[in-house]
Amino acid sequence: MILNMAPFSSKSTLTTSDHLTRKLSNYVTRLHISRFSKTCGTSHVKYVINLAKSSVLLLLLNHLSVKICLSRLFNPMPSPILSVAPMIQWTDVHWRYMFRGISAKTTVYTEMTMSSALVHHAEELHKFLGKAVEHPCSPCVVQLGGMDPAELGEAAYLCESYSAFEAINLNCGCPSGKAKKFGFGAEMMLNPDLTRRCVYEMKRRVSSSDVTVKCRLGIYEEEFVDGANTDYNHLVKFIGAVAEAGCSSMIVHARDCVLRGLSPAQNRSVPPLRPDVVHALAADFPEMNFHLNGGIRSFEDIDRHLSRSDGEGPIYPLAGVMVGRKAYDDPFMFSTADSRYYDHPDSSATRAGLLERYFDYVEDYVDGINYFNLSKLIQPCRNFFSGKVCYGDRENKLYKQKLDSLIKEHAKHAKCKGNGDEEGAIVREIVLEAIRDTIPDSFLHETI
Repeated sequence: MILNMAPFSSKSTLTTSDHLTRKLSNYVTRLHISRFSKTCGTSHVKYVINLAKSSVLLLLLNHLSVKICLSRLFNPMPSPILSVAPMIQWTDVHWRYMFRGISAKTTVYTEMTMSSALVHHAEELHKFLGKAVEHPCSPCVVQLGGMDPAELGEAAYLCESYSAFEAINLNCGCPSGKAKKFGFGAEMMLNPDLTRRCVYEMKRRVSSSDVTVKCRLGIYEEEFVDGANTDYNHLVKFIGAVAEAGCSSMIVHARDCVLRGLSPAQNRSVPPLRPDVVHALAADFPEMNFHLNGGIRSFEDIDRHLSRSDGEGPIYPLAGVMVGRKAYDDPFMFSTADSRYYDHPDSSATRAGLLERYFDYVEDYVDGINYFNLSKLIQPCRNFFSGKVCYGDRENKLYKQKLDSLIKEHAKHAKCKGNGDEEGAIVREIVLEAIRDTIPDSFLHETI
């Protein structure tokens, strides 16, 4: 629960302690009354208000919640944050660089990277995190997978030392077979104490980066039963353990995770979306920032979750919203996100200009590299003409068909060796050839 409170003047803050006490008392009293009425019913609210008038109860409430109050008073919740979900095989460094030309402010995530890979290849971090120093994609968050506290701490330290990432995120929601086998990802939700130790160690090893957690609503260890939901109390216990370790921001995919009987793809669609649970967490943990992931397809969806009322009681807005597959399928959806959510000018680029920017990046990126995957370099251009704001479905389909055909034709170059400038130019050649006779030149030069 967030209450907007008038800022204190320096005079009142320094000389009128009663003013501060009264502000804190009012805030804490309303906070606990809200929780009490939600749990016990409105018939008890009047009784609670009468009790709250006693100085003894106010002192007790202040003692229990002063840390929360001061945090909200002097470190208010940041502006609504829009982010793109980490997606393995999709949100790699090449896609992130392309996307940054569309939106300067939307936070992007790396693909999940195993902590063991970073620790054991500390001298080759660019292979996992990209050439982040030369080609910054800030604001960017690194997502780590792992289950060993010391190893995760070391990986977090390496990430912070490598580049100025906005945060380092621990994956506690991946439903893959590998995650189930080795005990990371969604399996972490079954062991809140281990997760707490992992988060604590990650925070201990970094100096300025925030440490966040991404999880599901809950875990089914057996096969999914339609209509059944996981226990909210288990989720609260998990959130409490993470908060105890010092984590104040969480991204919650608003679905349960089924460890048996469903594939990772099915886990993104079969368990029903329950965004109300995430809003309930925002009410029950007012000291934390919650970001909703799952089922977000439009700005209207985003707006609804950033300022949502239950119709009867107070508003429990979320700190941010994370967009998944929609961001990859239709990246130009974000072309107006900066002005809408960050009061920042939108990009004035054209698609032709963004392509040239990306081609220059590719040629620079492959310079000095004698082994890379051509398809991965072209992949960010695949959905360049997708979405409702683009020219047309027919033209987009023709472009993709021609692009796929040209990639197959150049299959012998898929793993290129040789001069980076020459091989990097192949990406430009293939994409421009796919555009020719499929996408009108006039559309290419329109501002996005």
